[in-house]
Amino acid sequence: MTSVTPTRDGYPADLRALTSLRAFLAVGVVLFHYQLQWDPALGFSPIIERSRLAVDVFFMLSGFILAHVYGPAFAAGAFSYRRFIVARIARLYPLHLAVLGGVLVMVIVAGAAGVQYDPATYTLEGFIKTLLLVQAWLPSLVGYNWSGPLWSLSAEWFAYLLFPVYALIATKLKTRPWILLLLGIFGFIVVDAVYGQMSGKVLPRAEDDMGILRILPEFLIGMAL
Repeated sequence: MTSVTPTRDGYPADLRALTSLRAFLAVGVVLFHYQLQWDPALGFSPIIERSRLAVDVFFMLSGFILAHVYGPAFAAGAFSYRRFIVARIARLYPLHLAVLGGVLVMVIVAGAAGVQYDPATYTLEGFIKTLLLVQAWLPSLVGYNWSGPLWSLSAEWFAYLLFPVYALIATKLKTRPWILLLLGIFGFIVVDAVYGQMSGKVLPRAEDDMGILRILPEFLIGMAL
């Protein structure tokens, strides 16, 4: 059993069990990306392929954790949006910049060494969008390979900016969380249908191409939980 220390208002200060859950999900995502590069002769695992859906669980966990951490302060009128955004930037950007900087060096060195790669996905526009974490905000037919998996951080950043809107809705419905949960589920069904008409793909396939649509209902589901 995992013990937690309750805070003054009854909320546990630390949900340690979530650390194990996130580690398990992260391994699945890593294996999925490795499988994309495997030699077909090694075989194909449908379980690993579906591990990409762990990203959707991460989106729900984000809503859950932020509601847990900031919900009481928001309901009490003590929430500071400025401090919230600064904390989110401090959490996201150091590693993001390190990874993006590493890819930039790789592309420069590859170009100087005459290594062939697809220049269509290593554009200045793509670099700037990835740097600002807005690459998943607009329709795109070209994946931004400056750091492909960073589309999920782009979606997270979008949800963080909208957190006060989410928190306001959640606060209004905090005594009826089942309504909030139904809103999230219904929202996913509607957004999935709209995205399917727009792109011909199901919503869990939204990444660089409007990946923010994927997190919008899932973040709300997490807050409801």
